[in-house]
Amino acid sequence: MYLFMALHMRKRLEVLQIRHLNGLFDNLFSNEITAIVVHAIKAGLEPQVVAQSIVSIARKRVEDTHHDTPFSTAAQNACFEYHGGKLDDITVVASYISSSCSK
Repeated sequence: MYLFMALHMRKRLEVLQIRHLNGLFDNLFSNEITAIVVHAIKAGLEPQVVAQSIVSIARKRVEDTHHDTPFSTAAQNACFEYHGGKLDDITVVASYISSSCSK
């Protein structure tokens, strides 16, 4: 699965490509991932640090029974009493793709 985020920064187009396994979206909502990535791009973090940050937060959600996750929301929608994340394979690879803008 892929997630792409693009930001125009100082006459350059920066695209951060995130490749991940399904465990990521079991434990973090897409808006949470977006917030992490936007912060990382603005802070100029290296791709490895971005990936590690995303995985770290997702792993914390696995153990947090007081926080809603996409998995717990889906379980509750299916009439199961479930809170917190889902222990799953959480793998993230991040890379920047850059190009100069001609304008």
